Amino acid sequence: MELQPKEHEVANITADQLRSYLASTHESRFVLLDVRQPEEYETSHIPGARLMSVGSLERRHAELEDLSGRHLIFYCLAGSRSERASGYAAHILGLPNVFNLMGGIRGWNGQKIPEFPRFWIIDHKAPVEDVLLQAMNLEKGAQRMYQAMAALFATSSEEQTIATLGSAEIAHARSLHGYLRETSSRPVEDFEKLYEGLEGNIIEGGQPIHQVLAEAHGLASHGLDAVLELALRLEYRAYDLYRSVADNCRRPRLAHALLELAEQEKRHAEALVQALGRVAA
Repeated sequence: MELQPKEHEVANITADQLRSYLASTHESRFVLLDVRQPEEYETSHIPGARLMSVGSLERRHAELEDLSGRHLIFYCLAGSRSERASGYAAHILGLPNVFNLMGGIRGWNGQKIPEFPRFWIIDHKAPVEDVLLQAMNLEKGAQRMYQAMAALFATSSEEQTIATLGSAEIAHARSLHGYLRETSSRPVEDFEKLYEGLEGNIIEGGQPIHQVLAEAHGLASHGLDAVLELALRLEYRAYDLYRSVADNCRRPRLAHALLELAEQEKRHAEALVQALGRVAA
């Protein structure tokens, strides 16, 4: 779905419109702005949203202006603060493509993420080579998770879905390896050797892999849907992490690589939602 902006005005959108838009739009085309207070954001926020409290907008006007080439989608608890924030962006700063989520997060019945994105997992201020290796290690952790889940349900109807998601994590790591070769000032090992040497000891949400696998095994007795729900929760956390780190990264090429990862994690979440629907049916 494409959102229709109003020139020099704020376009109000519904939660259904926003869900459809987010599912069909590449990450590079929009920014979702949560204008509540930090403690509200930490309680829960829409995956991938950037915190920009309404009281901070004036001092962060340059940051908003830098985003003017994208769709700016504001939300708050129920719609009043985001109405003020979006009005400031459209009328005072004169930015185009400004939208306000009617009903705020109260009207949003999609996935929500607790806590701040765990930025310590990826230090976006570290050298580019280190950031890419950190991301590759996370991808290997996710691949190990899906490998274990596929083994748990080796004869299930969704075995292929789980296996495909695991293979995709390896493909993501290969893509990161390509960026690493392009940007590194040092010789880089071949992908197979480098990937084999990674521990894959942590998942994008910050959980150690052994904890995730223990939880998956514990949920297996409740059925495939319980394990798929776990995977879905972790994919949303991965998306939230990559999107947030990309938004805070000031190195364009690295930010692009992380946005591409966020886009793929979003697609993984959609695949898991579809799988859960098939299992339920």
